[in-house]
Amino acid sequence: MAIESNDINAYERILIGGFRTAKLTSSELAQLMVQDCLASRDKNRLPKLVFSSNGYSISLAGRKPEFADVMQKADIIHADGMSVYLRRG
Repeated sequence: MAIESNDINAYERILIGGFRTAKLTSSELAQLMVQDCLASRDKNRLPKLVFSSNGYSISLAGRKPEFADVMQKADIIHADGMSVYLRRG
């Protein structure tokens, strides 16, 4: 699936481990990030905050509320790890 929009939010998300996780392949994620970087040229804005979600990070978020709070602030959370990847469908 090609990402047709330059909008960083123009993709489907699924709730995994309490986090809205991008339902993207690694190629789609890379394409989205490149498109966002190109669209951001010559604009004064902060870079996107991107986290990976795997069994360890989900477990850590369950034990450390401060980590969970930071994860919730991510612009993109992508599946990283077979258990999360398989869950994202």
